[in-house]
Amino acid sequence: MIPDDVIAEVLRRTDIVELIGGYLPLKSAGRTHKALCPFHNEKTPSFVVNPERQIFHCFGCGEGGDAIAFLGSDARTPARAMVRIGTGDRPMDAAAIPTEAGQPAPDKTPPGL
Repeated sequence: MIPDDVIAEVLRRTDIVELIGGYLPLKSAGRTHKALCPFHNEKTPSFVVNPERQIFHCFGCGEGGDAIAFLGSDARTPARAMVRIGTGDRPMDAAAIPTEAGQPAPDKTPPGL
């Protein structure tokens, strides 16, 4: 399990608009950003990203959360890769994140993450 302080640091360093904007074409809508929801089919954007609160929410299907929840919605993305994606180029050693046994795990993140 990843320690809570590491998760909090990843969330603090992550700009959710930049992160989700890398996956979806976001359009500015006042103080928020909107897009078609990636979790269900729709014709009118109901997926909202709030940069002030660093959260997303879909008013169509109810899906929502923070940056880690967005990345975790894809079951193929392991937690260690989410930490690496969430920190981007900012210095944070994802390899130093302890495993459940308390020892750093070998890096098995796919190339490019």
